[in-house]
Amino acid sequence: MKIVWPIPSNSRGIEFSNQESILSHLAGESTGQYTIGRSGMWHGGIHITEATTPWCALSGKSPLEAIDFPVPFKGEQAVRCMADGEVVAYRVCRDYLTIAWESGPLNFSGSFVLVKHYIQPGEKESSGLHFYTLYMH
Repeated sequence: MKIVWPIPSNSRGIEFSNQESILSHLAGESTGQYTIGRSGMWHGGIHITEATTPWCALSGKSPLEAIDFPVPFKGEQAVRCMADGEVVAYRVCRDYLTIAWESGPLNFSGSFVLVKHYIQPGEKESSGLHFYTLYMH
C-alpha cells in the first residue's frame, strides 16, 4: 500500500520528504495545528489554506465564503487521499454554516469524505487492519 501526505510540498507536486518537513510547513497556519490547537485543546487534523499551501487551496462561489475569501483560489494540486481505499461516506454542502466565535462569526462547511483502508502487514489474514481517514471542511 502506498501512503502519501495529503498535500504536496509545492505547486509542482513534489512530496514532502518526512514528517518534520510537513509539520514545519503547516506551522505557518494561524489555526488548526496538529495535535494541539491554538486554544490548547486536542486537534486531530490539519488546516490547509492559502497562507501555507496556495497550490491546494480551493474556494467555491458561496456568498458566505466570499466574505473570508473575496478572490477565489484555484488550486494547482489536489488534496490527496493518504492511501488506497474505498469511499464509504460523503456529504457535499452547498453553503457554509456559521457559528459565533470569540473573534466574530466563523464560517465552516459540513462537507466531508470518509475513506476506508485495509492493510495487511503480515502473511496471516488475522494481521490485517481496517482504518479510516476523514477529509472535511
